[in-house]
Amino acid sequence: MSNFDKAVELINSIPLPDDAEEQLDALAADETDEFERYKIDSLGEALFETRYCKK
Repeated sequence: MSNFDKAVELINSIPLPDDAEEQLDALAADETDEFERYKIDSLGEALFETRYCKK
């Protein structure tokens, strides 16, 4: 499973782990491919929406 797939799984987990932001940062830091790292970093916004913008 790629780091991006792990990141998607992380932001879709219910409930979100308390350290989800740190886990997402760690997955991005471990990624060697620049484009994959960018994709993981962009999931930070989705994580924020999931955590703080519930309807």
